[in-house]
Amino acid sequence: MAILQISYTDPAMILDPINSITSIAFYRKVAAQSLGRTVGYLFYLATLFTLVTLLAVKVRIMPQVAGVFDWLGKSVPVLTFAGGKLSSATPGPTILRHPAAQEVGVVIDTDRTEPVTPAMLEENKAIAYVTSNAFYIKRETGRIEVQDFSKAAPPKPVVVDADFWKTAGEMIPYFMYPAAVLFTFPLFLFWKVFATALYMIMALLINALAQAQLDAKPLLNITVYAQTFLVALEMILLLIPAPVPLALQTLASFLITGTYIGLAVRSAASAAPTAPPAAPAQ
Repeated sequence: MAILQISYTDPAMILDPINSITSIAFYRKVAAQSLGRTVGYLFYLATLFTLVTLLAVKVRIMPQVAGVFDWLGKSVPVLTFAGGKLSSATPGPTILRHPAAQEVGVVIDTDRTEPVTPAMLEENKAIAYVTSNAFYIKRETGRIEVQDFSKAAPPKPVVVDADFWKTAGEMIPYFMYPAAVLFTFPLFLFWKVFATALYMIMALLINALAQAQLDAKPLLNITVYAQTFLVALEMILLLIPAPVPLALQTLASFLITGTYIGLAVRSAASAAPTAPPAAPAQ
C-alpha cells in the first residue's frame, strides 16, 4: 500500500513543473519515483490550473460581466414586480440590444397582456419577450417557453432599477469564483486521466521502438509529467485573448507531449542499471 500513498506536502514538488519543462534528465528521477507521488503531482497541477483559471475569470470575464450589468442599469427601464404583474416606468415596448451582441434582442412591453407568438420574436429579431404577465424565451428548437409571473409573485413589490442591477453585479463574483473552482478542478483531473491513458499508448510504442525496456510504472510516471509543458501553454492561453483552432491544439498536444515522452524514455533507459551477464554454465 505504500506505493499508493499520495504526498501533498513534499516541498520539492513545488519545482517539479519547472524541472519537467526544462530538464530531460529530471525524468530519470520521475521514472523511479512512486505512483503515489505522481498522483500527488497530478493534483498539484490541477490546483495550479484552477488558480490560473480563477485569475483568468478575474481579468478576462469579470470586467465583461461588470460591463453588462452597468449597461443593464443604464438601458433597462425601471420595472416594478408586484401582485404577479410587471409594470414599467417607460410606456410602450423597449428593445434591448447589447452593443457587443446586436443580433440578440430582448423586448420589454409591460403594456401587453396577450400571448407572444414566434412571429413576433422573429419580427423583432429577439430571443425573449417580457410582457405584463409573462416572460417568453425562444429555445433552439424554435419552441417558445413561457414563465407565468402569477406563479412567482413576491410577497412585496420588487423594484428593478439601476441600484438593483448594480447590487446584482456585485453579487456575481460570490457565485462565479466558487463555480469556477468546483467546475475546473475535477474537470482537469478527469481530462488529464483520460489524456494520460491515450499518451500511455504512445509511451508504450516509444518504449518498444527504442528498446528501452522500461516497466509500466516508470512509463506512467513519465507520461503524467510529460504533459506539463502543454498544461503551461494552456494556462497561458487562458490569460491572453488568442483563440487557437482545435485541430492545431490537438496536433500541438501530440507533438509536444510525444517529444517529451520520447526524450524522457531514452533518458530514463540510459540511467537504468543493466543486468550483469549470466555466468556460464558449469
